[in-house]
Amino acid sequence: MKKVLITLTLALFVQVGFAQDTFKEDVKKYFSYSGQSAGLEIVKNDLSSNVPAEKKVAFEKELDVSLNNLIESLADLYMSEFTHEEIKQINAFYETPVGKKLSSKNEFLLNKGQEISGEWSQGLIELMGRYMN
Repeated sequence: MKKVLITLTLALFVQVGFAQDTFKEDVKKYFSYSGQSAGLEIVKNDLSSNVPAEKKVAFEKELDVSLNNLIESLADLYMSEFTHEEIKQINAFYETPVGKKLSSKNEFLLNKGQEISGEWSQGLIELMGRYMN
């Protein structure tokens, strides 16, 4: 009887662990669909370009560990705010034609959005300047 209980308990832990792994993989799939993974890759490339060639391999190795830790932490955050079913539904959207279009436009929209925000902030600075004096 004791062996049966131990076996059932272990099987339950393995099943829960597997479900969590699947959930986390689905969150990471969302990161890819939404452009977050690509954004991190851009940051990685930008950072690496500032490192001397003779140190680049070691730097990128440590940076990869750091980025993987960041991704794990972000995945945990999403897992605390969304159910696995909700993440599956979000991913299903990204697999539709309009979701694929959105995903393909992420980088362009981000860059243009930054440009528009920069122009807007210049106007805001001028506005604030008129009222701060």
